[in-house]
Amino acid sequence: MERDPNLPSYTELNPLKAMRPQLVKKGYIIPACLGILGMFAMMAAMAEGAQFEFWFLTACLVVAGELGVIYALCGKRKPWWVLAGTVAATAVLVAVFRQLIGGLNDLLIVKEGTLVLPIGPGVVEELFKSIPVFLLVAVARNTASPVARRIGVSEPLDGILIGAASGFGFALAETFLQYASSGETILWRFLSDIFGHAAYSGYFGYFIGLAALRRRDGARTVFIGLGFSFLVHNAWDFFAFNGIALGLVPVAVLTYAGFVAAILKARQISPMREENFATIRVNSPDYRRTAPPPAPMPAASRVTLLGLAGPATGERFLITPQPVRIGRDAASCQIVLSDGSGRISKVHCVVGVDSSGARLFLEDNHSTNGTFLGNGERLAPGQRVHLSSNATFYLSTPAVMFQVIAE
Repeated sequence: MERDPNLPSYTELNPLKAMRPQLVKKGYIIPACLGILGMFAMMAAMAEGAQFEFWFLTACLVVAGELGVIYALCGKRKPWWVLAGTVAATAVLVAVFRQLIGGLNDLLIVKEGTLVLPIGPGVVEELFKSIPVFLLVAVARNTASPVARRIGVSEPLDGILIGAASGFGFALAETFLQYASSGETILWRFLSDIFGHAAYSGYFGYFIGLAALRRRDGARTVFIGLGFSFLVHNAWDFFAFNGIALGLVPVAVLTYAGFVAAILKARQISPMREENFATIRVNSPDYRRTAPPPAPMPAASRVTLLGLAGPATGERFLITPQPVRIGRDAASCQIVLSDGSGRISKVHCVVGVDSSGARLFLEDNHSTNGTFLGNGERLAPGQRVHLSSNATFYLSTPAVMFQVIAE
């Protein structure tokens, strides 16, 4: 008997049972349970008159909510324990080195008459908060394991997430170690610090991730990011230190406009764009996480490989009917990658057009450290897969990445 489309189905009337597996799979139930536990803990602290604990738990819930929003905006999957660990690690580092940080900040504060010019925080604090980002860049760059690729920083979206998490940790530690004299002070300091620190360090993280993705002139890229974060951080401190409230408004607008623009740009240039949940259309077959077979290459004048990261960054290589070998051996390969780390094999992989003349293929040449699709799937030794236009793949690590371009 055909179901009446105007009559609600059993699963529609009982969404809890129907969607129960998705609650855990999509990560909805665990954050909700943690939030509920946090609220009960806040109620217990308030009942006991433990003001410090109450405000600390409140701040932790705010951090979790804000980090969740940034995670949703970025749309790239990153293990929750990496983000939570970054928050905690930065907070611990601030607790250990707060005397050093405070001393350097005080040393770089200039007083000109009645004006205070706080130069130190914009440099000292932003560099300090960037430590976890740089460490995870090293993890992603020097390790080929799947875990390292998941937790490391190899592109701007990674840098934004880790940078923002580090900023939250800094704000937590700074507030509760330095300004915990009263509930009002904690609330004012934390609400003014949390958003700013996350935005400054998240924006700087974008540039660190960009330098990891586009390795040519990476130092210049990092300094540009540090320069912007330094300027907006110091501008905020200048107006706050000197009691110029109206000056804080344009600084806040510029800070968050820059941060959101960085997120949008990072999503646009992400090598994992096709896999990121923020860019998957809900009415697309990709939303069901079952990728359709690669479509034939469109009728085009030419197909090229674009170097997205690594020694060939920015270079384009024309794909001809003859297979194109990629590796470090100049005598055997058409695309030669100079690599001193030993991660790239002599002939690492082959790209070519299959016998039908309509599909592009990628084949691993029994490489030592593997050939990977853009979503992190490793090809078996000698395995051949078809590639569609705009598909990405990398050799050993996302730091050596290519994209298929059909023109």
